[in-house]
Formats: sequence, structure tokens, C-alpha cells
Amino acid sequence: MEERASDYLEKILTAQVYDVAIESPLELAPLLSRRLNNRLLLKCEDMQAVFSFVAALIPERPGSFRAFCQLLGARNITECNYRYADPKDAVVFVGLEISNRQECAALMTSLQAHGLRALDLTDNEIAKLHIRHMVGGHAPHVTNERLYALHFPNAQVHCSAS
Repeated sequence: MEERASDYLEKILTAQVYDVAIESPLELAPLLSRRLNNRLLLKCEDMQAVFSFVAALIPERPGSFRAFCQLLGARNITECNYRYADPKDAVVFVGLEISNRQECAALMTSLQAHGLRALDLTDNEIAKLHIRHMVGGHAPHVTNERLYALHFPNAQVHCSAS
């Protein structure tokens, strides 16, 4: 059965992507329109949420992780790895939803102003793929370490221990 254009448009307009995407306006591109002798509209996608990945070294003492989270503000956290590394410092790897690159730069400045060593890993594909599995490295002071992996596909939680 052949799909009609109106059915296809209905599927597009009701797709779940609109639950998370920000609808951005179409903008006239006058120079390109003139050059192509047609009316050309561009979709500006820089209004969509941007995700930033940050690594930070925080003090290994009660309350420091809470203080770190408070410095992150009211941003959505998409991923967080915290691991005991040694008695002095802990390594935190966090994925955040931000509105633009300038917000990420301001966050890095704020973290550093509060005395934290922080590194923006947003453009580091190796880090995004691998460091989340290696955050903290081997903890020599821990003799009975257990590793847990949590997966949240479609709100179902699966937990495994090793």
C-alpha cells in the first residue's frame, strides 16, 4: 500500500524526536536564494541541546562530590562515573547537557575557579568511547573492589556485578 504524503507528514510531526528536540525556525537565506533564483530556507540546528563531557579531579573527602554536583548547577547529567582512585583525590567523568559551547567554557572556568582540575573532553572521541570504562584506573588501596554496570534502556534497569 502506497503511503500518502499527508500520512508521511503526520508520522514526522508525531515522531518521538519532538519530545526532546527544540523546534527551531526556518530562516530565509537571501543571498543563496538570489544566487539560485529560488526561495531557500535554512534550518538552524544550533538551538539544540549540546552535550559536554568533563573530567575532574576532586578531593576524596565527605561532601566533595556533592559540592562538585552543586557547581554543575541545574544541568541535566547524562552520564557520571566516580571512582575512588587514592586517599587524596577522586576522578569524576561527567556528561552534561548544555545549551552551547560558551556555556561549557564558562563551566570549565567556574570549576577551575573553585580549585578543581578539570578538562573538557567534549571533542575527544577516544575519551568519550573509552575513558568512561577506565575512570580512576587501578585503585591500589582497594583490595575488595566490586565493579557494577548499570544500563537504562527505555527506563528498564539492568544491573550486573563483577
